[in-house]
Amino acid sequence: ELDVDILAKVAGLSRAHFSRSFSSLTGLAPAEYILQERMKRAAKLLIANRDLPVKEVAALCGFPDNNYFSKVFRRTYDISPTDFRDTGMYATRASR
Repeated sequence: ELDVDILAKVAGLSRAHFSRSFSSLTGLAPAEYILQERMKRAAKLLIANRDLPVKEVAALCGFPDNNYFSKVFRRTYDISPTDFRDTGMYATRASR
């Protein structure tokens, strides 16, 4: 599990300095980058492991609350995790 405080500590920087540096290099706040990476992982798991329940995919990606996971997933991909898996319409997008 990624955490901004841990990343800052590993980098030997304060949280604020790490966040500013990270944002200037990537164009994203560290927390937003982490969230995007978790969503990419979720999309890959949904496609590659069709027998894995959505609730387990959520947990594997750091979302103990399935409802929150579904909300964030829908905000990211404009489709529910179940529909994403069933339609496969975003399969190429998830593999990035």
